[in-house]
Amino acid sequence: MQRTREEATTSGRGVDKQAIHLLLIEDNPGDMRLIEHMLDDKACQSFELIWADSLAAGVDCLDTRQVDVILLDLGLPESNGLETLERLYRQVPRPPALVVLSGLADERIALQAVQAGAQDYLVKGQVDSPLLARSVRYALERSQTEEALREARADLERRVEERTAELARAVEALHEEIAERKRAEAALREREVRIRRLVESNIIGVFFWEVDGCVLDANEAFLRMTGYARTDLGDGGLKWGDLTPPEYAALDALAVDELLKSGTCTPYEKDYIRKDGARIPILLGGALLEGSRRSGVAFVLDMSASKQAATDRQAREFAEARSRAKSDFLANMSHELRSPLNTMLGFTRLMARHQDLPAEVREDMRIVLRSGEYLHTLINQVLDLSKIEAGRMALVETGFDLDRLLDELRDMFSIRARDKNLAFSINRAATVPPYLQADLLKLRQVLTNLLNNAFKFTERGEVALGIEVQALASDRCRLLFSVRDTGAGIAAHERELLFGAFSQTSTGRSAKEGSGLGLAISRSFVRLMGGEIGLASTPGRGTTVRFDIPVRIIDAGALAPCADSTAHTVVALLPGQPRYRILLADDRREARQLLLRLLQPLGFELREAATGLEALEVWQAWQPHLIWMDMRMPVMSGREAARRIKQLPQGKDTVIIALTASSFEEERASILADGCDDFLSKPFDEASLFGLMHKHLGVRFAFRENQDSAPPPRPPPDMRALAALPAALAEPLQQALLHLDTAAVERAIGAVRTRDAVLADALQELADEFQYDRILQLLPSASVSDAASDAGERR
Repeated sequence: MQRTREEATTSGRGVDKQAIHLLLIEDNPGDMRLIEHMLDDKACQSFELIWADSLAAGVDCLDTRQVDVILLDLGLPESNGLETLERLYRQVPRPPALVVLSGLADERIALQAVQAGAQDYLVKGQVDSPLLARSVRYALERSQTEEALREARADLERRVEERTAELARAVEALHEEIAERKRAEAALREREVRIRRLVESNIIGVFFWEVDGCVLDANEAFLRMTGYARTDLGDGGLKWGDLTPPEYAALDALAVDELLKSGTCTPYEKDYIRKDGARIPILLGGALLEGSRRSGVAFVLDMSASKQAATDRQAREFAEARSRAKSDFLANMSHELRSPLNTMLGFTRLMARHQDLPAEVREDMRIVLRSGEYLHTLINQVLDLSKIEAGRMALVETGFDLDRLLDELRDMFSIRARDKNLAFSINRAATVPPYLQADLLKLRQVLTNLLNNAFKFTERGEVALGIEVQALASDRCRLLFSVRDTGAGIAAHERELLFGAFSQTSTGRSAKEGSGLGLAISRSFVRLMGGEIGLASTPGRGTTVRFDIPVRIIDAGALAPCADSTAHTVVALLPGQPRYRILLADDRREARQLLLRLLQPLGFELREAATGLEALEVWQAWQPHLIWMDMRMPVMSGREAARRIKQLPQGKDTVIIALTASSFEEERASILADGCDDFLSKPFDEASLFGLMHKHLGVRFAFRENQDSAPPPRPPPDMRALAALPAALAEPLQQALLHLDTAAVERAIGAVRTRDAVLADALQELADEFQYDRILQLLPSASVSDAASDAGERR
């Protein structure tokens, strides 16, 4: 409930002409009307009375109406006594001028009310109009005075703070100026100390000079640099112009002119002539001495070492850039060569399978296939060389059967020996362990290169491969390999050329065959494996190449199982398997066509893509089980397509196998890191292609045994079983072998079978292939070894 009343007074006081807005917080209407009546008296100035019957209503009025003075009754229903005043201050922290009304004439309460913030305390039964008017006026004036005092105090405090801040800044600036002066003085002292130390330390040359050219004094570094002694400085005996070659005279004149104008000269490079006449490159800078226009100091730095280092660095950077460019070029070219080569070899193998081709056509196909494989070998040699030069070749050691490797070499070169009517033998010492651990691929490559060279340059006589053991330890030894031929031989002045890349002797050039890389790669491989290679040759009598490598001896059980991938051909899928969806992604149509020819007859569901983007789109729509993904494709590379597919949740269910022509291992590692599950190098064979499909999808194939494939070789004879063979069994076998009597050999092996059937089977395997010299070498006796050597010569 609110009530408002205004009435103008005729008071002549100028200050009272404006109405005073009073808020009366009073729950008793009678008391409200009494207050209103008192304020109507002419003793009171004009007013506007606002009545609130509760404390909450009064607080609301303070938010919405202008109030100059509050008349607060302490006896409200919701509170009583000083609690009313405390509640008001809690809800309105800074209320207008406040006059307390109370029905109690209690001085203690009145004092507490004034102490709490009220301007006056009025007892209802004792107040009249003049008293009320005075109290309101007093409260208003006091409130206004207090507010003015607060503002004045705040303004004074602000001014004091500003002045204090100004004084603090001034003091800080003064301190900073003092500190700066101290720092400048310390820096000056430190600079003087550094200059003195620089001169005395002889790190660089320092000399003092005059404009007329005299060198007045110098430190030991300058004297050592120029080759002069301190006695040469007396009485102007040394002129700095004497140190300068004529072509630098104009440059010195410009430096002197700059010194006279600015007091310093920009350091510049020139040469000095030493006392002994030699020239050295230097960096020279100088400054006038303080307060002087005639004398100064110069600093001289010998640039000989830095010039040489810069030259060496430029040469090194040029060599590295050339090596990188060469590696990049060879890697790119290998991709461009191996990709079409993959297609050519793949289609040639497919065409050679047709049984209805005429014999001459089949022979032509074999010639094409051999030529393509030879081209593949040359490309691999060039790539191997680039990896060696770039330092990117690494060892990959595996366990292997040495006899199996020698059998492969025998099979590989026996036909060539027969075609050239040459004797070919492989002689392994009985002490050479059969099961070893080394880098088999590199060892096979070295032996193949050396045997190729031996056959290439031998027209009559023989080629022999020998293997002996050196420094046999418990589980390690060094093997010594030798390849001997009776060919044309090599002149002494040409032997140094043999191990250089792309280098050939006159004999090699006349053969018009080979790239000149085989021996260079062989030496690098042998050194990488921890060995060394050497050569001995006599022109017209032949050449022997020897190398040794360290190997680890292992047990047969440590060998990984291996199968002959050429012995079987995939002809169909076994029944009971899903219909696999395969995506073929390659920008070369002929490459996709080769994969189609290999996979389509087997019943796979196939689709093609010519770019990485197209492969991504086909995968999204079709969800294949496997993607054969070429890594280099336009629009989007295969690597990027694989990365995007594998980033999606459903992409983890798709197998991606990279098709790459790269031979760099680190590139293959990055391909796998980008999301590919495996990789297949071009050119590839069918066995590797189908092997990866079986590995990642579990595809089961039906095979047909190739007619021209041989059964897997049986294990070699057990050396311990041979050593334990009684003389009654060993000697008849030896004699039968020496006389080349096949019937006697059969009988002798039959006699061995009564004692050891496994050993007899191994000996029969060698006898069936007429490897009599091999059996003689394995028989454990000195006489047998000598006889085997003679038999080898006769054969």
